[in-house]
Amino acid sequence: VRCELLGSAGNVLSENVYWQSQRNDDVGDPAGDFAFQSNQASWADMTALNYMTRVPLDVTATRSTDGAGQNTVNVRLHNATKQVAFFERAEVTTDHDGDEILPIEYSDNYVTVFPGETVDLDAVVPSPLVTANWVRVTGYNTSAVTVPITS
Repeated sequence: VRCELLGSAGNVLSENVYWQSQRNDDVGDPAGDFAFQSNQASWADMTALNYMTRVPLDVTATRSTDGAGQNTVNVRLHNATKQVAFFERAEVTTDHDGDEILPIEYSDNYVTVFPGETVDLDAVVPSPLVTANWVRVTGYNTSAVTVPITS
């Protein structure tokens, strides 16, 4: 389920994506619950996510620096397919196979990229002493992609 909050001009102010199970959670009889313990009778079945079609995602990353030396990396995710690219996460790194730069602030993450759409994420690298060189993007039904950051 794709939910969008639209402004008066029709622009998207906020968006969320929800996946529905074919079977609901059943929290069971509350009489069987105890302090700090809930005895759930059955769980939602989300296994259909494991059979989503694999999607190749186009990823680009560009760097900009403001007058104060603040580095911002724009990550653009484009889905040219007819399938959904689910739960995409960007990580800004210094090395191709390196760990994510932390702390860091993303404008959004764990996003869903719908067919034919593009999602832009901004990452603000808090220290001018850290050089962001690569972006790695992973998703639920996409292969990991690592791309260099261009200026």
